[in-house]
Amino acid sequence: NRPRSIAISTRLMALVDDVAAGVLLGQLVFWSRHGIEVVERDGWVFKTAHDWELETSLSWKAQRRAREILLRAGLIEERRLSMPARLEYRLRLATIFAALGPSLGIAPHTATNDWRAWQSPMPDGTPGIAEQLLGRSFLFHAALGEPLTLTSAMMCSRLLAGVRWNGRGPVVPAASGGPAYTRFVGMPRSRWRLETGLSRDQWQTARRRLLDAALLAERFANYPRRVDLAIDLTALSELLKSSGAGQGRPPSAHAARGIEPEGRRDRAKQTSDVPVSPNPAFMDRPIPPTGSPDPAFRNRPILP
Repeated sequence: NRPRSIAISTRLMALVDDVAAGVLLGQLVFWSRHGIEVVERDGWVFKTAHDWELETSLSWKAQRRAREILLRAGLIEERRLSMPARLEYRLRLATIFAALGPSLGIAPHTATNDWRAWQSPMPDGTPGIAEQLLGRSFLFHAALGEPLTLTSAMMCSRLLAGVRWNGRGPVVPAASGGPAYTRFVGMPRSRWRLETGLSRDQWQTARRRLLDAALLAERFANYPRRVDLAIDLTALSELLKSSGAGQGRPPSAHAARGIEPEGRRDRAKQTSDVPVSPNPAFMDRPIPPTGSPDPAFRNRPILP
């Protein structure tokens, strides 16, 4: 149940143009390359929604939306098997090859569901087909999805690129005791979107939330006009210590710890804090003689 660090390919992220879909696709690519018996099962991978949430910090609603995006783009396919039914996933290699292969000069005849060639290096020792297609990647730290929102975790992970942090514990602050910052990164919005899938509004929201959490440091320049961003490692270390993130706890343990992660409240399952007075119209109604009375006859009806 240890939180994982997921390799996010900037080329695949540019195809999906969505944060959640890119994270889910990146983890599916990982299991398609390193899973057990993937070649024997013709590329099919089985993961429950709980497994995806432990590995990616995506709630089941975010998973469903991400799957819809990937299915519409033709990048994955799904099937249901067995009883009780279980949902399996498989990459559509032909679509990925058609989207990325021509610009990289990969031969068209490799655009087939050859899972052994997808996983292994080429016979001449050159990198495997998957490695050639995916190109440069950075790590998305799933542990950051517990104290932060998904978009904030994505921005923070991108700014942490190059920092030696394994996601299993707090980062090490500066030896002097002062703030330790990552390298300041200055990128135009178009490049942020290509590499992380963050839209303009999502970029602004993630930036504001990281500033409110005292995790983000900014450096402004007038010519050319830009803002460079960096992560305060000391503040991030304190946040991870206080929230317990990165210690192998599943995301569902938030309620038991009394911690409400930012942006992860399911409003459909929250109860109201406003006291409800009994309705006199329902006070004298008899309760039907059944084991499960009709909620309409209760003097405290269920709130929406």
